[in-house]
Amino acid sequence: MGGPDRSVFEEVQGFAPWVYVTVAGVMALGFIGAVTAAVAGGEHFGPGDYLLFLVLSLLPTFFVLNLLALRTRIQAGSVRLSLGWLFPIFWRRLRLGEVSDAEIVRYRPLRDAGGWGLRFGRFGGERCQFWNARGDQGVRFHLNGKQYLIGTQQPDRLAAALRGRGAD
Repeated sequence: MGGPDRSVFEEVQGFAPWVYVTVAGVMALGFIGAVTAAVAGGEHFGPGDYLLFLVLSLLPTFFVLNLLALRTRIQAGSVRLSLGWLFPIFWRRLRLGEVSDAEIVRYRPLRDAGGWGLRFGRFGGERCQFWNARGDQGVRFHLNGKQYLIGTQQPDRLAAALRGRGAD
């Protein structure tokens, strides 16, 4: 890929710590429940079966925990959004030149978007696509007649980048 990174803005946000603890706890309880059910059911497992069971139990945990990061990058005339630490699962690329009305807003993730991550809800009376990971600040903008809201810990820098004024 080569060449210097010419990002105007880049932010990687993790979710709140309680989200990671909750996901890990639910996955651990599911794993313990499955092992308990298998043992109580009297099924015979060989060493290879236990290894396969362990791998198949850990893969969904890894997959879900990977999702818990939002990367926002503005570079080369585009806004790139992705969810995923090691590899993006959901992503979107938007043309920066078509962005209008970028403004800093406060929103209520649960009420407006139904939670965190990639969400669809309503903001200001119109349909909105939310990309958020934590907090209640974001930048709302329009693109091709659609409304987007990107949650951020750096609303001033993100709004300036979306308006084409760089990171200031």
